[in-house]
Amino acid sequence: MKNPLLNILLVGDPNLGQQGNDIVRRYFTDVTALFWEKGDLENKTRIQQSIQSKHWDILISFYNDLIFSEEDLAHTSIALNIHPASPELPGVGYDTLPLILEHDYYAATLHRIEPEIDSGQIIE
Repeated sequence: MKNPLLNILLVGDPNLGQQGNDIVRRYFTDVTALFWEKGDLENKTRIQQSIQSKHWDILISFYNDLIFSEEDLAHTSIALNIHPASPELPGVGYDTLPLILEHDYYAATLHRIEPEIDSGQIIE
């Protein structure tokens, strides 16, 4: 059953963002999806204006390289990041490192977003 009471903001990249949007829409009815390609400064400004235009119950960052400002985070009740690497590999671009280094396992981390990159409490 979908939750009609929460307004959700999903921020993702153009490559996998729509897939993340499709998954989130299975569970929530009020979803706004914004897609940002790293380096697109004009669109970054528009996205930050959208984030700061209202209060969001949940912000979900899915396969996303946008770094949220404290002002962005102030417009959310909870901000979550799906980091496509294990906690031992914080930061941008580490989704491919386990493949390059031939690690025995690959992981994703769900954690709260804090102003310092990939420093928030790990949920799973």
